[in-house]
Amino acid sequence: MPRIFGSPSSLPSNDHSGRTSRQAPWATTDLSPGPINNHTDNNIYQPSPQRSIPSSNSASPARPVNEQSPFLVNQDQQQQSPTISDHPFTQQIGDETTSEKNGTPSLEFFKISHLPFLSNTRSILDVIAVSAFWLHIILLDNDAMVSILAALSSIRILRFLTMTEGTTIIMQSLETCFLILCNVFGFFVFFWLLFSLLALFLFTNSFSRRCAVIPEGDITYANPPQMCNSYYDSISHKSGVFVLDTGDMITSRSNDGYTCKLGQACIQSAKNLPGWSYINYDNIFYAMLNIFTVISTEGWTDLKYMSQDSISTMASSIFYCFCLYLMTFILVPMFIAVITTSFSNLRGTIRQSAFASQRKTRDHQRTDEETGNDNNDVNDDWVYEGHHGASNPLIRRSHRLHRKLNNIITSKWFVLSGSVLVVINTVIMAIFSAEAPGKHTTKMFLIESGFCLVFLIELIIRICGHDNFSQFWDSTHILFYIYKIHLRNQVDTFLAIGCLCTTLFVSSSSRLYQFLQIFAVARTYRLVYFFPRVLQLLSDVIGDGQGIINLTFFTFIVLFLFSPIAVQLFGGDFQGTAGMDDPVMRFDNFYQSFLSLFQIMTGENWTDILYDAMHSQSYSTVVFAGLFMLFLYMAIHYMVLNLFIAVILENFDLDEDEIRQIQIKKYIRQHRWQPEYFQLDVISRFLLPMFVKQEQRGLKVEDLPQTLVAPVKKSDFQDFLEQEEEPNLEQMLSRRSSRSNSVQVRKSLRRTASNVAQVSVPSDLIINQDSVDPLVKYGDEYELNVAKENKAMVLENLNLFRSMVMLKPSNPIRHWCAKATNRISYAAVMVSFICLSLVLAIYTDYQFRTTHPEATQVMEYIQIGLLVVFFIDIVVHMINTGVIMLPESYLRSIWNDLDFASLIAQVIVMIVLKDNHNTNERASILRCLRTLRIMHLIRYIHGTRVIFLDIMYGLPKLLDAATLNLLVFIPFAIYGCFLFGGRFSLCNDGDVGGKSGCWGEYQSTDDDNQGIFIPRVWRNPYDYSFDTFEKALLHLFECASGEGWILSLFTAMSVAPSLYSQPKFNWFESSITYSIYYIVFMFVASLCTIQLFIGVFLETFKQRSGISSLTNAQRQFQDLQRQLSLVKPSRKVGRPEGNLRAMCYDLVINRRGKFAQIMALVSMANIIGLAFRLAQRIDSLDTLLRTTQKALPSIGYVTGAFVLVMLCFAVIFQELFDWTRYGPYGSHNANFRTLSTGFLTLFRITTGENWDFLMHDFAVEPPNCVQGKDCGSPIAAYTLFILFYVVCTYIFVNLFTVVVINNFSFTFDKRNKFTQLTRADLRHYKSSWEEYDPKATGFIKKDDVPGFLRSLQGTLAMRIYGKSHSLASLLKASDQMDADMTHLASVPLSSSRLQNQFASNNILGERYYNYYEVNKKLSDMDVPLVRANKEEYNRVYHEILLTATSRGIAFHSVLQILALRLVDTTKALTYVHFDFYFYI
Repeated sequence: MPRIFGSPSSLPSNDHSGRTSRQAPWATTDLSPGPINNHTDNNIYQPSPQRSIPSSNSASPARPVNEQSPFLVNQDQQQQSPTISDHPFTQQIGDETTSEKNGTPSLEFFKISHLPFLSNTRSILDVIAVSAFWLHIILLDNDAMVSILAALSSIRILRFLTMTEGTTIIMQSLETCFLILCNVFGFFVFFWLLFSLLALFLFTNSFSRRCAVIPEGDITYANPPQMCNSYYDSISHKSGVFVLDTGDMITSRSNDGYTCKLGQACIQSAKNLPGWSYINYDNIFYAMLNIFTVISTEGWTDLKYMSQDSISTMASSIFYCFCLYLMTFILVPMFIAVITTSFSNLRGTIRQSAFASQRKTRDHQRTDEETGNDNNDVNDDWVYEGHHGASNPLIRRSHRLHRKLNNIITSKWFVLSGSVLVVINTVIMAIFSAEAPGKHTTKMFLIESGFCLVFLIELIIRICGHDNFSQFWDSTHILFYIYKIHLRNQVDTFLAIGCLCTTLFVSSSSRLYQFLQIFAVARTYRLVYFFPRVLQLLSDVIGDGQGIINLTFFTFIVLFLFSPIAVQLFGGDFQGTAGMDDPVMRFDNFYQSFLSLFQIMTGENWTDILYDAMHSQSYSTVVFAGLFMLFLYMAIHYMVLNLFIAVILENFDLDEDEIRQIQIKKYIRQHRWQPEYFQLDVISRFLLPMFVKQEQRGLKVEDLPQTLVAPVKKSDFQDFLEQEEEPNLEQMLSRRSSRSNSVQVRKSLRRTASNVAQVSVPSDLIINQDSVDPLVKYGDEYELNVAKENKAMVLENLNLFRSMVMLKPSNPIRHWCAKATNRISYAAVMVSFICLSLVLAIYTDYQFRTTHPEATQVMEYIQIGLLVVFFIDIVVHMINTGVIMLPESYLRSIWNDLDFASLIAQVIVMIVLKDNHNTNERASILRCLRTLRIMHLIRYIHGTRVIFLDIMYGLPKLLDAATLNLLVFIPFAIYGCFLFGGRFSLCNDGDVGGKSGCWGEYQSTDDDNQGIFIPRVWRNPYDYSFDTFEKALLHLFECASGEGWILSLFTAMSVAPSLYSQPKFNWFESSITYSIYYIVFMFVASLCTIQLFIGVFLETFKQRSGISSLTNAQRQFQDLQRQLSLVKPSRKVGRPEGNLRAMCYDLVINRRGKFAQIMALVSMANIIGLAFRLAQRIDSLDTLLRTTQKALPSIGYVTGAFVLVMLCFAVIFQELFDWTRYGPYGSHNANFRTLSTGFLTLFRITTGENWDFLMHDFAVEPPNCVQGKDCGSPIAAYTLFILFYVVCTYIFVNLFTVVVINNFSFTFDKRNKFTQLTRADLRHYKSSWEEYDPKATGFIKKDDVPGFLRSLQGTLAMRIYGKSHSLASLLKASDQMDADMTHLASVPLSSSRLQNQFASNNILGERYYNYYEVNKKLSDMDVPLVRANKEEYNRVYHEILLTATSRGIAFHSVLQILALRLVDTTKALTYVHFDFYFYI
């Protein structure tokens, strides 16, 4: 039986204060169906939490039950308003069981709560877990299903995802964007399948081809394995591939694959497939699996190189690069776009953090009610560590020493001296941290003891400077309140005690002493106070800390909960995959599973776990293993990690009230009249007197006619000269400066249009004083006259400036130069010359210069001629605009400065290295300089120039982020040296126990040196180490990029307990605990590198585009505008007259009919050629393609800038490392010997694929190479590789993320939640427009507007009367039969719409009319609503007519007006837009 909640005795009662006592109906911690909860505090029955009862004063209807949040932990704090439980997406409406005004019970209180058990997600998890458990017991003998059932039986632990309030809120926030994420995943799967089918077509059986030697029929494959697509059967003849399984020969489809050496054959066999035979494109499932690994940018270069060798170098390069470009750079950031946009919209809707239950305000002062103080009391939070006002009686009774200590600790010098001591201590630890025990141990111990004592004394002084210890423990420096850095006193006390205990009770020669150095290393956090901008950035990123803490806890909870599930699925199954002592991730226990999942989250070598997990299973469980790993990677890497970007952006965002205040101030500042005062910039003011003096000419009286000379006395003339001279420009400006404060030149790159634009004066020449002049409501006559005089004086004195010091503005040469430089043809010619110079420079590499010296000489002469042309171009521009005197002069532009410096550098190199015998060095430098001039093309491409200006604008914040990263790396590097300094060394003979036995020779068992006696060597065989601070810092930077940290992790977990013992890996050794160091560092580093850079980048571009100063409703309105801009009118096709053509027309006209569905399947089968036709039949894909078309310019500009930068780096890398020997990770596919290969190698580095190993390969030094022949350069390699990785990976790749978020954020929402506008509504609009604009001109006539408005359907429809009161409905009611003849009337009609006896006409030509039914319908009409609809219709109609032009009514104008009805203009429009829509 259904249960009815509520009774007269259970109604809430009022307390003595008159406030209604009630409890939220979801205030229970049990979410599973159960008995009614009887709360004893108010003695009322509460409904089941699965039911969401709407508020009595809410106009919104109750949401469907199936939209209830599956993860809800109901807390008492959720009763606060507004909370995340109140917003409409999570369906937690703040229920009210009584009326706010009179306390009467609401009818909602008596609603029936009867929900099925499986309507709750937690109940579904319980059913699956229990069912899987019993099936697991029953099917124990079925090896194929036992592990899957065991894993399913443990999924109940996922209920702990809502174990805390913070994780519950995050789950609720994720639920709001779940449907949109599914939509994005649909996009992703579509293109994933597209590239998989293309790979299946191109690379089938490609990975099973290897070079082999076949002597006497015995096959011996080449080692290392080498893929191929042909071989030499004779000296000059090539053959294809020999299929070993069938004995057939396959002809090679291309000539640019790898051809096996003479004496080898190219053999194809299924046994040659790598990766346990899972790495192939032989069927669609393996193709999708391996394409996904390519998208994840992990192991994709191995697939690319194998495809290049076995199929085609060019085809494979294009396929893989385009796949990464589209999927990784464009589609994957869409997940970030959805998460950040959805969380931002959610935060704006509920006015609360999406990661914390209660977001703290920016004001750190506590109210008097919170502190319990009166208004006259001093707020202790704003007093620095013990400083009190004179009203505090404790200070008046304090001792003189206490007063002095108080003055000391409140002095800024005290804080500065403490920070200086921390810097000195950090430098000393960086020097001595890697020293082996016993070496300088005593010296290091004494130094650390001294610092420990100094910091202890500092702490004691700080404590004594307070009234008591309690005050010291609770107070904090005012700066830390400003920057939200709390608990410094507590942290410093803890570190001082730890350091003191370490010094007193732990021997400096013990291993424990090095572990406990963490107390000394942790003091380096105070380095951040030397960088106020970095401290402010850290404050902005962390916010109040609640979101970061909750999300960190949520991340590890996800890993902890999935670890037991993975143990149940793979535990003990890796025995045949790897031995117990092999450094391979496993799932045999909880910690091994946790480490494996953490590796998957970082993405480093996660494909090794994927293939090993699949190999460990058998039968159908292989599929489940692969799907489980893909699910983990998608959920943890793409979802959970990207949540940190959302929380960073949330902390950057302002409150909507603050945004409104900013908009109001900006609007008032822009629309108030203000006087226009200008002044010249510094350089122009300095050069002005010279030109003024140059204009002054001496007057020769004797040359004048006598009729013009008047006799004047000398005394009278002297009196005339002594009169006050007329003030010049500088005097007027100085007088103006005395009346109002002048300001310095704004150095921001973001220069907006000002009043300077009203006159034809360069905006950089004069400085607008509007930022300092007081805003006035109107200008009086004096101010207007002064402003006019000032402006006139500036314009008059501009003519005094001369270009090249001698050419006036009226000079004909200057006029000719101005006309030439302003012509498009001139710019086109110069661009063609630059491109010619670039092509010649790129083409003349070392190989070309060596093989074609004569052609190289001719090209050099051409380059010299072009150099002369470029200098002439510079002279022309200098004649036109001047050298440096005017702000628009040539050398006042950063682009021109770089170009001029490049040309001057070429001249210097030609002169200095002219007689140099090493001509290759001269040619290399000139080639690099000429290639760098490619940046000069940026000035001719507006979009690319804007991209670089945006980067320059965000450069300060990027430098702050880089500094913060460095400050994070420093303590980890120092502590890493303490832990692992000198401990990565080992003996090349694994049978030796330690360094003492590592001498003499041993017989090698390696494949390369089988049976050869090799000397034993004790050394570090890796390219990474913690032996010195700089090496540790470099290695941590490599690990932070996500590369190489797994190898370092296993090396650290192999460290022997005692120094100089042979390292050996074992999962049960104590050295496994070293993995905690890597877990902490990787988690912190991932936040401080990738996520921090993306967050800073997004916030910077939001500020540049003005998004950060828009409220949530205004952002959604902008998205609506962009969505409407994608809608275009379509041409109406008439139905043909012929039967066959008409039948075909009927089939194809319905885009969602059966024929369209069949064609969609056919298009899927022929996906390569018909992909876009399929996209047109899917709304989401069609919108994505239209949005992509609109965003192509932005994507193209970013891509162009990216390619230009990569091309410059490719030339530089080629000139430096063209002949460097191959290292372990170098090959004929990964080198810089040709420009094309170098460009592909740099693209690989951009994705981060083993870029650090390549860097070490090109840093090779003697004796591992021949000096002057094939050696590299450590300085050049480390500098260029790190610089390129930071610029291209952290900056340009993130630019694609910014473009995606700015252009695609609204694409994924099937229903615009801002207006409830669907794509069906837009289709109805287009369909109605087609009737009146069949040729798709985009315009209709004024007379067609009423009919068009009547034909609209859906949300955009304009209806005065409801459907039940429409004319058709009333006529239908009039035709109804009625036995009561008094309800009928005879009316003269010629015909009837109803063909029945009652409705037919009589012999008099009359018919019956049922006026009773018509009146009955009319009596239900809502007259006020009809009047309101009529007024709205008239208003919209007249607004549409006002937009009419000579061509008619525009398509988008009508759409904008109709859509504007659906929004709240008071919230959605800015003040500028409000003026535009309602006043203009």
